[in-house]
Amino acid sequence: MKQIQQRLKLSHKKALIMALVSALLIQPFVPAIAFAGGSAPDQAPSAPSISGPTSGSSNTSYTFTAVSTDPENDQIDYGFDWDNDGIIDGYTGYVNSGTPAQLSHTWTY
Repeated sequence: MKQIQQRLKLSHKKALIMALVSALLIQPFVPAIAFAGGSAPDQAPSAPSISGPTSGSSNTSYTFTAVSTDPENDQIDYGFDWDNDGIIDGYTGYVNSGTPAQLSHTWTY
């Protein structure tokens, strides 16, 4: 189950997209953010499609994949908030528009 919430924020980076991923047993909500480089005025990238496991165990690494497209073909950087505290915990690094990016995380409880 995925929930997507989109917000736009213009700065030296192009846009901010917030995507909430329901990871059920791992974490109720795993937000992900996509940044695209470029200059204003600009259009936001599409809301990212995020795939990955929806349940799991602690002390096990899980990989999530995010993909989005940018209308200007700018590169996109995805950030994940693994503990749902509003602070991005990890970034994928910039990838070309439409190119899937992966990031892994291990929850320890």
